[in-house]
Amino acid sequence: MSVPTYRTPGGLPLGVQFVGPLGGEGVLLALAAQLEAERPWSHLEPPL
Repeated sequence: MSVPTYRTPGGLPLGVQFVGPLGGEGVLLALAAQLEAERPWSHLEPPL
């Protein structure tokens, strides 16, 4: 999965790609939930 972990000075999101083992979607989703709890991103929108 790709998770927006940083924003450029212009406001564009930069992501990091995480991979897991076959069938490891639950681990990846749990990781994304933990990262979003620390640094929420769902309310951010890049400039148009």
